[in-house]
Amino acid sequence: MIRARGLIALALMCSATAGASTPIRTTASGPVRGLTEAGIDVFRGIPYAAPPTGPRRWQAPAAPTAWRAPRDATRFGAVCPQPPPAGDIGVGSEPQDEDCLTLNIWTAAAGNRARRVPVFVWLHGGGYVTGSGSAAIYDGAALARRGAVVVTLNYRLGRLGFFAHPDVPVPGGNFALLDQIAALRWIQRNIRHFGGDPANVTLAGNSAGGEAVLWLMTMPAARGLFHKAIVQSGLGGRPPLEAAAAQGDAQGFASGLGAPRIDALRALPATAIIAADRPSIYRGFGPALQPDLIPASIMASFAAGRQARIPLLIGYNSHEIPVEAIGGPARIAPFLGQSEQSLARWREAYGSDADFITNIVSDVLFRSPALQLASHHAASGNASFVYRFDARPVDAPAALKGAPHAAERRFMFDTLDKAGTLATPSERRLADTMANRWIDFARHGQPGDDWPTWQRSHHCLIQFGLSGDGPADMPETRLTDMLIGSGQHKP
Repeated sequence: MIRARGLIALALMCSATAGASTPIRTTASGPVRGLTEAGIDVFRGIPYAAPPTGPRRWQAPAAPTAWRAPRDATRFGAVCPQPPPAGDIGVGSEPQDEDCLTLNIWTAAAGNRARRVPVFVWLHGGGYVTGSGSAAIYDGAALARRGAVVVTLNYRLGRLGFFAHPDVPVPGGNFALLDQIAALRWIQRNIRHFGGDPANVTLAGNSAGGEAVLWLMTMPAARGLFHKAIVQSGLGGRPPLEAAAAQGDAQGFASGLGAPRIDALRALPATAIIAADRPSIYRGFGPALQPDLIPASIMASFAAGRQARIPLLIGYNSHEIPVEAIGGPARIAPFLGQSEQSLARWREAYGSDADFITNIVSDVLFRSPALQLASHHAASGNASFVYRFDARPVDAPAALKGAPHAAERRFMFDTLDKAGTLATPSERRLADTMANRWIDFARHGQPGDDWPTWQRSHHCLIQFGLSGDGPADMPETRLTDMLIGSGQHKP
C-alpha cells in the first residue's frame, strides 16, 4: 500500500511538471498550448483573425475559424509579406506568408499568478512596410516578470495593409489599422484567460507603430479597447492622405502591374505585390481619410479634444534621423517638402547652421509634433507625460549626435542581450529603469512618482541617458511655434 501511494505521488508530481511545461489556455476560438520558459508562460502565433488570403485579400479582418483540439502555440506565426528589412532588428526571422494575422502572449506561469494584471500591447514600427511582433527585441518576458501580460502582434504591411483601390470594400483602404482593432477586440474577449485585465490595457508602439497608437486614439471604432497609450517617436504631425489621392495612387499602382481590376490583383502572388515598389511614410504612404474611421488628422483631432481621454506617455529620441541618412544638407528642403525660403526662418531659430542641419529633420518629424500633441492632450484635461531618450550608443559613429530613431526599443523591453551587442553596466541600469517605468505606467497611469505631468503652461519632461534619468525643463521652442504658424502641424 505504501508503495502504491508512492507511485501515485510520483505520477502526480510528474503530471504537474509536464503540465507546467506545456500550459493550455482557453480562447473564444479554441484552446491553445504554449510553453513555460523560466517561469513565464509563452503563447506564440495565435490567430486573431482569418487569413487575409485569396478573396479575403483587401477585406476587413474576419474572425478566425474555430478549432477544438489544443492548437500548437509554441512557435511564432509567419511574418507579414515585406521587402528586405535592411538590417532592422525589429523584424522577426520567421518565413513570410500572407496568412500572418497572429499575436504572441507572455504571462506569469499559472502557479505564480495571483490576480489579473495590466495588459501591455505592442505595435511594431517599420514605416508600415517592415517589422513584426516576433522580433527578438520584442520578447515580452522581461516586462511580464514585472507584472504585466505582454502582447505583440503582426498586421498587414505595405500595399497589402494600405490600399484604397475603388473596388475594395473599405473606402480608405486602411486594412492595417483594422487589423490592429481586430487584435484589440480579441484581447478584450480572451486576455482574462491569460491572467490579464481587459479593463486595464495599455497600447504602445514605436515609429509607425507609435503613429498607429495615435490614430487609434482618434478612432471611434477603437474607443474603449485600450485605456492608456505610449507613443515612441510616433510621427504625429503627418496628415492622412486625401481619399482621392489615395485612390489615384492605388489605381496607378494596379495599372503598373498590368492588373487594374481588384480580382486580377487578388490573383497575383503576394511577392509580386511587395516587389512592385517600396512605399514610404516620408512620401505620404499610410492611412487615408475614411469618414467612418479617420475623419481628420491626428493633430486636428487632438486640438479639438476628440481623442480618447486616457493617460498618454509620449516622447522622442535626441537624434532621430541624421542628415546623412537623407542624403546630406542639400536634401533637407525636398525631404521635408519645403522651399529653401520657408526653411530660412526655421534656420534662424537654431542660432547656428550646424545646429539647424543636425536637428531640423528630427525636430519637424518627431520632437515638435510630440510636444504639440502632449500640449493638446493636457489642455483637454488628460494626464500627459513626455520623455526624451538620449542614450547615444557607445559604439556610435561621430556623426551621430545623440540617440537614433528606434534606439529606445531594446531598453524599454529590457532585451539588450537580444540586440546582438554586449551591454554595458550603465545600459543595463537604464534598461531596468525604463522597463520599470513603462510597466508602472501600464499599471497605474503614472510612470513614477517623480515624473511630472506635462502642462500647457509649464513643460517638464524626463530625460533618459546613460548617466541616469530625471526631470528636465523643456520650454516651448521658437521652432515649434514656427511649425504651427506655417501650417506644418496646424490642425
